[in-house]
Amino acid sequence: MGMLRTEGSIRLDGQDPYRDRNCIAGLLAYVPQAMPQFNFTVGEMVAAMRLIRGLAPGEIEVCAKRLRLDIFAILGKPVKELSGGMKQKLMLALALAPRTRLLVLDEPTASLDGESRERFYELLSERRNDATLILSSHRLEEIRQLVTQVVVLENGEIRHRGAVDEFFSRAGAILTTEERDHAAA
Repeated sequence: MGMLRTEGSIRLDGQDPYRDRNCIAGLLAYVPQAMPQFNFTVGEMVAAMRLIRGLAPGEIEVCAKRLRLDIFAILGKPVKELSGGMKQKLMLALALAPRTRLLVLDEPTASLDGESRERFYELLSERRNDATLILSSHRLEEIRQLVTQVVVLENGEIRHRGAVDEFFSRAGAILTTEERDHAAA
């Protein structure tokens, strides 16, 4: 995402995202773990995203509805006054509606209830063939359902890299006791 200093290089569709941010911006959508405290209303955010992404009216609203968020009911509300779950659903709708080819999601279901989480999984499963997902998650159910490759990082070092099946077959050796306890909870 360009937020931290890194080593090595990355290419998205053959382009360096650090040099050509404008070209790359249209390819990716990002959902942070926590929504920034914007001083916008929901309506202003939706209108801005529609304009920036060139979306037709209703695309964001349809995506939000699938996540059980009625945007029309909260258009005039300041984003910072929404509940955690509503903010999460709004961020996901804003990220998933544009149909970008790269999704970078950091703990995307942290504030979602079970039914909304299942609807989110359905939305992502529809994108399997047209988008690459980079997911940061501590939820083993998300990892099992959403990804094919797993990289486990500890203090910036790679502790494991491989297929999701390999990860789960070796999870006892890879995960710390605290991580196993968290996953079991």
